[in-house]
Amino acid sequence: ESFDNIPENVEITVLEPYKPVSIGSYEITPLPARHMFGSEAFIYIIQEEKTLLYAHDTGYFYEEIFDYIKDRGITFDMISLDCTNVDIPISDEGSHMGFPNIERVLHRLSDIGALKESTVKYVNHFSHNANPIHDVLEKRAKEYDCFVSYDGCRVSF
Repeated sequence: ESFDNIPENVEITVLEPYKPVSIGSYEITPLPARHMFGSEAFIYIIQEEKTLLYAHDTGYFYEEIFDYIKDRGITFDMISLDCTNVDIPISDEGSHMGFPNIERVLHRLSDIGALKESTVKYVNHFSHNANPIHDVLEKRAKEYDCFVSYDGCRVSF
């Protein structure tokens, strides 16, 4: 890849799956997202004093992701999951998730010990295709012990 004409104050870091990088006081681990075929999209584990799983623009996680989390004994203080499809059915091989996929992800993360009772769970990345309104989303998300993000949402955990 060519990085010509990059300003001096910009540092380029090429990410590779499962290889953590340090950016300031953060350690960021890119994990392969199940998105467009042939793309190299990532979801992220972001760690400083606490640990966040940021998983948007992805379908159900690859099995190797659950293995990676389990093998390293990672537990999350917060997770934010893609909910593009809301209640529109999509297979686990799809490029986004809805509540049925989220339920399976949450069960797997719980089964491998990655969730604590105090883990804050959010759903995010909604689509006009599912046509959700916030009140409906909140009721659905509550069934999975999740909160619903919104523009301007700030979270402390």
